[in-house]
Amino acid sequence: MEAKILKSLAVLGVPGVALGLFYLLFRTFNFRFGVIGPTGAAIIAVIFVVTVGGVVVFALHRYAPAATPPQDHSLQHGKMERIETRKENWIQEACDHAENVIRHIDATRATAVEEGLLMEPDRIDLAILEALTPEYSPAKLEDSVKALDDDALKEALANVKEAFMAVRMAQMDLAHGAAPASEEYEPIYVVQWYHTQLTNFASVARRLLTAA
Repeated sequence: MEAKILKSLAVLGVPGVALGLFYLLFRTFNFRFGVIGPTGAAIIAVIFVVTVGGVVVFALHRYAPAATPPQDHSLQHGKMERIETRKENWIQEACDHAENVIRHIDATRATAVEEGLLMEPDRIDLAILEALTPEYSPAKLEDSVKALDDDALKEALANVKEAFMAVRMAQMDLAHGAAPASEEYEPIYVVQWYHTQLTNFASVARRLLTAA
């Protein structure tokens, strides 16, 4: 019988459980109180349940954690869009510079051919070496690559810088009338090496730009 009463009170939640505990205490210590009718007992039970329920509701509202303000997803989305736009601009700038250097090399080669150097390929490569002034170095690529922090682009830049270092050594040999230290530093090879690595860098940048 007591189990059924406790189950019924448990349905009422926290107030019902509290009332059940008081009921068990009352039965355990065998308190003697005046006998009241079912109606009076029901009224007392209802008053108790309402009182405890009110206390619980008040406590939940009074001591509940502060509500977190709703996030403005439009602002976050706008911030992400600006970041992506900056990345695209960096990639585009790096790609444009690499392609500009490639076009400069090709234009210098075409000009040398027009001037009658087609049968003298060594002189064509010497003309290209002389045309590769510092503005056509990979220096302008470094800031973009650092900002993007992409491994493939970093590797491509490292190859471009290595090739340009060979270009600089060939230019110094040319300026001092010295022979190349090895075959790989001859003008024909360093020019082709630099051109190839720039083309590879531009290809990697284009892939990133397409994926962005």
